[in-house]
Amino acid sequence: MKKLWKLLTLCFAVFFLVSCGSNAGKNEFDNTINKTITSGSIKGHKDTKNKVIEWLGIPYAKAPVNELRWKAPRKVDKWKKTLDASKAGNQAIQFSNGKLSGSEDALNLDVVRPDTKKKKLPVMNCPQKVGHYI
Repeated sequence: MKKLWKLLTLCFAVFFLVSCGSNAGKNEFDNTINKTITSGSIKGHKDTKNKVIEWLGIPYAKAPVNELRWKAPRKVDKWKKTLDASKAGNQAIQFSNGKLSGSEDALNLDVVRPDTKKKKLPVMNCPQKVGHYI
């Protein structure tokens, strides 16, 4: 009977330790550069100099060109291959120093976070400065 009691105690202890260890990862951010979002897979990069992870140029709506111009944004189509999110997306059209630059296909966003496993970090949103000038 003592052997059975020791065996049950050992099994319970192992079960308890295993279940405690499995919850540890649930409270941590998976700081790998590959992520899956509703539109598909993305691959960012780690900026070791600034100690951040970046996912850049992620499209959030279809380009407002042709029949979509001056209409509400349309959901971006899902992509099949992994999107390279290691480079900045297109810059919005702007007129500066007498030159016109940029693209109408500039509905993209950048996600930058510290390269840590911390979750629930503060969020800073920097909306685009959009204006029409005559």
